Amino acid sequence: MHSEILSGLWISSYKSLCNKRFVYDKNISFIINLTDNDIDDKYMNVANSPRIDIINIPINDAQDSKYNNIYLLDNMTDILSKINTKLVNHNVLISCYSGFHASVAVACCYLIKYGNVNLEYAYNSIISKNSKLNDIKTKYMSCISNFIILLKKNNV
Repeated sequence: MHSEILSGLWISSYKSLCNKRFVYDKNISFIINLTDNDIDDKYMNVANSPRIDIINIPINDAQDSKYNNIYLLDNMTDILSKINTKLVNHNVLISCYSGFHASVAVACCYLIKYGNVNLEYAYNSIISKNSKLNDIKTKYMSCISNFIILLKKNNV
């Protein structure tokens, strides 16, 4: 499962992330991997292929969701800044296990911060890109809500 949220900004499941054909066909050169599987070795030194920069943020959806929400929030500002910098000249992929939770949360926060939209608009924009997302409520809603509070408080 994968969806293009903005031109050049994709979200996907881990299965799509591991599909090199998808990654190279979409000219993705920056990956944010929100799983506890380090994927550097999958894309290092692939003959005749462009270099792909990867950030691994080890999140396991099967673990405590409170911990995952806090951990993702602690990394959110850095993740969003890197996405925004890379998206100028590169295609970016945000991936989590299911493609429905952590990747949606990061994409929502990106739209909220850099698109200057509210949560409802950001979330509805994302779920409109893929009918499979319509009935999904991300496990990371508290992360998104707390990020919005930080934005307002610190003007991050």
